[in-house]
Amino acid sequence: MYTIESLNNQDNYCFNDEHKINDYDVNLINRLVTILEKELTSPTLKEGVKVRCIGKKVTYDHGHLERDRDKDGKFTVCMCPGVYVGLTEESKPWFLVSGGYFAKIKDNDLPKFKYTGETELKDFWTFGHNGACGNGGIRFQARVAVFEYEDEQIY
Repeated sequence: MYTIESLNNQDNYCFNDEHKINDYDVNLINRLVTILEKELTSPTLKEGVKVRCIGKKVTYDHGHLERDRDKDGKFTVCMCPGVYVGLTEESKPWFLVSGGYFAKIKDNDLPKFKYTGETELKDFWTFGHNGACGNGGIRFQARVAVFEYEDEQIY
């Protein structure tokens, strides 16, 4: 469980300098970690898991699997993600991802995703007690399932 001190040590100095991490932030992050670890540690391929993407000449160890919201619910993988996490009214996690590059996953590629049997810490962030504002994001980690995806088209 996170504390004010451990969140300060989690590369949150910009947030803390401007807004000061408080008990509200600690409770929010601990709630998110609990939900993420409950939802994302099973061997089921779902949005939010960590994907190790292996190409012909490169491997990305921190890929993020997400649903393509603009299309027909297909998946994409962001190779170098910054992952915002929020909660739905039903306390389910939802994600907004920045970074790159994004690889579209076709239905016939889904069997290429192999569960490694591992869980690893994954980086996330969310807005703290002042909401969306300058330096208002708090970084944290949660343990999630790891999948491998091999495709020689990954560059």
